[in-house]
Amino acid sequence: MKKNKNIGPALKNWLKNAFTKNIVLKIVSLIFAMLLWGYVLMTENPQRTKTITNVPISVEGEADLIARKLVLCGNKDHGNVTVKVNTQLTSYSDLSADDITASINLSNITEKGEHELVINTKSATGTAVSTNPDRITIKVDDLVSRAVPIEVRLEGEIPQGYWSGDIIYSRTEVTIEGPAEDVAKISNAVGVLDLSNITDSISKSLLLTLYDNEGGEMDPELFYSKLPSVTVRMEVLPMKTVPIDVDGAIIGADSLPKNYELVGYGVNGTGQVRIIGEQDVLDQIHSIGMEMVDITGSMENITEDVALIIPDGVRLLDDDTVNLHVNIREKNAEELFESVPIDIENLGKKLNASLSIEAADMRISGRISLINAIDRGDVKLYVDLSGLESGTYQVPVEIKLPKEEMMNELIWVLSADTVTVNIH
Repeated sequence: MKKNKNIGPALKNWLKNAFTKNIVLKIVSLIFAMLLWGYVLMTENPQRTKTITNVPISVEGEADLIARKLVLCGNKDHGNVTVKVNTQLTSYSDLSADDITASINLSNITEKGEHELVINTKSATGTAVSTNPDRITIKVDDLVSRAVPIEVRLEGEIPQGYWSGDIIYSRTEVTIEGPAEDVAKISNAVGVLDLSNITDSISKSLLLTLYDNEGGEMDPELFYSKLPSVTVRMEVLPMKTVPIDVDGAIIGADSLPKNYELVGYGVNGTGQVRIIGEQDVLDQIHSIGMEMVDITGSMENITEDVALIIPDGVRLLDDDTVNLHVNIREKNAEELFESVPIDIENLGKKLNASLSIEAADMRISGRISLINAIDRGDVKLYVDLSGLESGTYQVPVEIKLPKEEMMNELIWVLSADTVTVNIH
């Protein structure tokens, strides 16, 4: 029993000595073992299999397909595959998707339709042993080209105080190449021009977006052509609205015939026009003149088209002529005829009549020539008693003048518009 009790301490002591004595020798042995193992790996370099994901599929032989007037349909991204590669251990850690190619070859396709192709994979390091998936189905269509109309859509507005001219296109159509099925769906090619904050003339290239017949945007990757564009040019200049100087265009207003006067004049529209040009030129212009109109000796109204005078360095946005109207009339005069007798007309037979007043004053005005042609004896005041029987009535006082134009043009005022008449 005493002998068994000494076994435990002895074992413990042995283990302690194993790990604490000759420590240097043990470290050297470990290093030697590691170097030996590395030497074995370098000389033997065993094979290992590595799985690489997300290897993109590329296309070969597309030029041969296009030479046959055929083309791939759909998006040019054919997806990715997973490839297993056998490689030596020393290359294992560095092997990546960049070292692997996965491709399909179109060289043997001679007609449109769906085709199942083998995906060929190669590794720059090691050997590709499997591909998943290992096949892909592609669609081929006839390669056609078509002229598509170009449309430029405007967004925003030119800032206030500026003018923009028409858009000039470098071309009105763009030729699109691609699968017949997709090309047939194209409606137009649209570029967008933003006018916001534009204050100078522009020459700009716009990328075009293809739209189908239903107004949907089409993926440019569907087509063999490069992304189309169009160059547009548009003139942009400062704009100013100025009045038309009508006053400076009328001459001869002081040389009208005797007893005639200029009543007024003007032009059609707002009497203003819009001009465009460089800002420093516009700043010097405050009105637009007209060609002279001589009204010397005129006795009637004048209406005629008159050309505007456009200063150098500016352009007119509105019509270059205006319709001028000049109002000329004979001067007016006034005459007073006092105590003009009031006559009785159309009194019934065997009837007598008396008026509350037997005369009235008459003030008459109008054109001088008409007023001067009237003598007192030419003016007749009367009451018309047609159809009236015995009784008392309030009747209007009527007037007669020697000429019809006097009756139509002249204005008169009577001191008594009506009189009381007593018929018995």
